[in-house]
Amino acid sequence: RPERSPPARMRPASRPTPAMTLDVRRGPLEVLIEGLVRGSPAEQAASARKIADSIYRCKGASAVTEAVHALVSVMTDASSRAAHADCLLALNQLVIPGASHSRGTEALEATEGVELCAGVLADTSSTAPAKEQAAKLLRALCTNNVVAQDHAASIGIFPVIVGLIARHGPQSTTGVSPGLRLWLVCVLRVLTGASRGATAMARQAGAVDALVQLAHAGHAHSADMRDAAVQALANFATSPPEIGNNPGPRCMTASRGGTGTARVGSGSRGGSRGRSGSRG
Repeated sequence: RPERSPPARMRPASRPTPAMTLDVRRGPLEVLIEGLVRGSPAEQAASARKIADSIYRCKGASAVTEAVHALVSVMTDASSRAAHADCLLALNQLVIPGASHSRGTEALEATEGVELCAGVLADTSSTAPAKEQAAKLLRALCTNNVVAQDHAASIGIFPVIVGLIARHGPQSTTGVSPGLRLWLVCVLRVLTGASRGATAMARQAGAVDALVQLAHAGHAHSADMRDAAVQALANFATSPPEIGNNPGPRCMTASRGGTGTARVGSGSRGGSRGRSGSRG
């Protein structure tokens, strides 16, 4: 008579494979973070895209905070430039004011995030997709946040924004996509609605002329672009309240070799946390 196999409770437990051990000890987000920290630029980009796609299902504030720090670390590495657009895409998914998964909002300091975006916009070596994601993130950071608004104005963001908006011609020569130009106009609208000082800085940088050209461009731009330009122009016709003491614009110097910060030597993470500046 053939021997029966022993009951399941008496069978020796199979040894877990390294992959099984990895899944048990760490969640999927931690594995992606490791790809950001240790991978090649292509692997970093792939990890960032997966974080952006799966962030709605991620649990644990500490893991999200770690992901934000890893993404910022990649952004400050010039050798990882190929992954910058995807890292900014992931940061846009993490830092969304009012969203249920916006735990990354507390992990990214307002001033640090503003300088990160400003550095990408000012860097002539940054790609159009990276600039578009940077403008989108800058708008999210500055919306209803006095600290971010004042810091963006103080580091001289207006000449950079206006310079990009005013570039005319095909994207292949200007490096400015329609999406980037639209996000920049939205950023300009948020900042010029913050204070008289910011509006004066934008006017001095030539924002009014650039917006007028967009508003009267006929069919050269989309209806959304023209509407956004008209809404931004309305801020120059009104008198927004004076908020705080806006310092004058400082020279923005983003080197061609590195990105991530708008000022030389400002790569430390020791800035003041600026998430308490809600305008209500």
